[in-house]
Amino acid sequence: MRTTSEIKDAYLSPVSEKLKEDLGINWIKIKLPSTVQAALLEYGLIEDPYFADNYEKIQWINKEAWLYRIKIRRKKKLSKLVFHGVDYRYSIIFNSKELAFHEGMFAPFIIDVSNLPEESEIIVKVHPNLEEERPYIIPPFLGLKKNMRFSMSYSWDFAPKIITIGIWDTVELIETEGVFIHNLKVRGNSYGELDISFVLDAPLGEYDAEIRILDNNDVIFESNEKIKLKSSEDKFHFNYKISDIIPWSPWDQGEPKLYTLEVSIIKNGSVLDNVKESFGFISIRKKGTSFYINDRKIYLRGVNWVPADSLLRLEKDRYEKLLRAVRELNANIIRVWGGGLRERKFFYDLTDRLGIMIWQEFPFACEDIEMSKHMMKLIKREAEGIVKYLRNHPSIVLWSGGNEVSYWKHIKLFKLLEKIVKENNPEVPFWPVSPFDGDTHSWYVWHGFMPIYSYRYDQMRLVSEFGLQSVPNIDTLKKFLPKDKIWPPNELWIKHNAELSKHYFYTCISEPKRLIYRLLLLLEQALIPWFERINPGLSQRIMLKYSKKIGRMDLGEFIKKNQYIQALGLKIGIEHFRVNREKYDGSLLWQFNEPWPTICWSVFDYYGGKKLAYYFVKMSFEPLQAFLVREGKKLMIYLINDTSEKVKGVLKIYKDDKIIIEKPFNIDENSISIAGHIKFSYGFYRTEIITKERIIRNIYPQEFFYEEFKFINRILVKIFQKGMAVAFGVPSDVE
Repeated sequence: MRTTSEIKDAYLSPVSEKLKEDLGINWIKIKLPSTVQAALLEYGLIEDPYFADNYEKIQWINKEAWLYRIKIRRKKKLSKLVFHGVDYRYSIIFNSKELAFHEGMFAPFIIDVSNLPEESEIIVKVHPNLEEERPYIIPPFLGLKKNMRFSMSYSWDFAPKIITIGIWDTVELIETEGVFIHNLKVRGNSYGELDISFVLDAPLGEYDAEIRILDNNDVIFESNEKIKLKSSEDKFHFNYKISDIIPWSPWDQGEPKLYTLEVSIIKNGSVLDNVKESFGFISIRKKGTSFYINDRKIYLRGVNWVPADSLLRLEKDRYEKLLRAVRELNANIIRVWGGGLRERKFFYDLTDRLGIMIWQEFPFACEDIEMSKHMMKLIKREAEGIVKYLRNHPSIVLWSGGNEVSYWKHIKLFKLLEKIVKENNPEVPFWPVSPFDGDTHSWYVWHGFMPIYSYRYDQMRLVSEFGLQSVPNIDTLKKFLPKDKIWPPNELWIKHNAELSKHYFYTCISEPKRLIYRLLLLLEQALIPWFERINPGLSQRIMLKYSKKIGRMDLGEFIKKNQYIQALGLKIGIEHFRVNREKYDGSLLWQFNEPWPTICWSVFDYYGGKKLAYYFVKMSFEPLQAFLVREGKKLMIYLINDTSEKVKGVLKIYKDDKIIIEKPFNIDENSISIAGHIKFSYGFYRTEIITKERIIRNIYPQEFFYEEFKFINRILVKIFQKGMAVAFGVPSDVE
């Protein structure tokens, strides 16, 4: 029988004797997993890097080598030490002898320790992570990738420069009676067809394989197979047809039903190894930008996900809080952004259980990738490890090659990634990169200084990034800024990622003035990165001139208006894309969460605070919802049902708190219908859908219906999207 023990206790020390002396430590006791930065913070050896600009004081940590000392206690014949994630190059040492060396942050690394004494002390020496391995180019967060770390750590427009180092994911000791099952794959489709395969690390010979499928604790299928291991490369493969299964579905389409696979390897009546794996029966098909789950077309209501903590303190409780907030937002898909991580296993366990689909990107973002022989070999090994690690999760519905990387420049890379997916997880579609051919990142609003209602002119079928920055609530600001730096905006706002020129543009000036400012700000935005090289600090000085203008407002007034603009912009975009579902396949807002306390595009801040946009998006993402659309002098009323069931109830429309429409409705599953129209006039509108189960509300401030210079803005959006496709080096279907 297999036993798996998570190794939680360890000791940490720098290699440098001088650094030991400076820190006043030798070995400090820590809990795994923990990066070096997280451990030093826990011991009070560094200041909170998230407060003010303290992160600038810890830039030395990644430049040092560090030692982790861990004890293992072996009890069985075969013992494997599994490192699920270490950042980034490390040596495994026993009795001053290097047993193994590994490079790579994401693919698990397994080392056989069966020949070590029953009680042994292992040293994990983590080598320095050098900034030079991702040198910057213009603009500042673009770079040249020379390793397989997560790019966000080198600083981003929503994250600090904290180049982590150390053991960031679980370490386990797995022991068996001489046989080790690994590389296990289990995939079932919605028709009950089941594909199982695995590899054995075992002496050559004959074995019995007992395969069982459980629904909770009930065995619903059992098979006993005779297998013969002829070489260490042998892969055992089995296909079955399971009757009366319930497919895994996204939460808004049915039940995210999970089953358990049990595989036991037996010889002479003794179980030598056994594994359990949770899985679901799901069929996934992608046609262009359209997704079909279990033969049903799914409209994507999604969010972009970034690492939940810059120090990689990724506890299960934190994941659960965040993912439940995603589900409460009524999102059905998460795009795990390519500048971030292959998240820890229980992230995907939770999305499986919650019925949230995952669009998983490989770890490439906004960068040129070195294509040397060593790098391509490293990419292949890491990418294969990532796919094998995650492929049994039914919530994984798409693999993507990365974020905003030139397709034509890196076509060799994307062909390699596609091949890896097809060989190891062909049941899940592969998308070369995002954006790509019908999938767009719509940054004409915010980065392009276009009005928020410009989302109504988007030309692409799938909008996988769009959004606006907003300032968090005052209570959140007080947690990461000194009292004298909370207001007006200042250099610490900028260091916490506030783009002050755009906050000024969208929050503080009226639409007529914006026409004048737009061209000036676009020119300023384009030129600053170049002049910054010859005039360091120029960018901050220019941004600070906007702080004086913003500071004329009261802080509370500014936050209220600022969050309202973000909320209204997201509402306009989401509802336009949903009402025009024959043209659009979905939208994913940028971004849901944040890796540190910051002023960015998130709707859910680092401390768990919900911005106004969270509540607006929650209404706009409701699977069953009523939408109001201004069409000239008419106000059209639409009903949308994204669920898998027909619904009937009563629809009410209010204007300025007076009921103007009350009528029954019936709507089919996964459909849209026109519920009528009324003469348009400005005012505050509300909608209510009343069913047997609940009341579903939506609100419409009169600013929602504003629209000016439609013809010009439509042309500008088209030009912007064409330009973005050229800039990213990807095909585009903009007409």
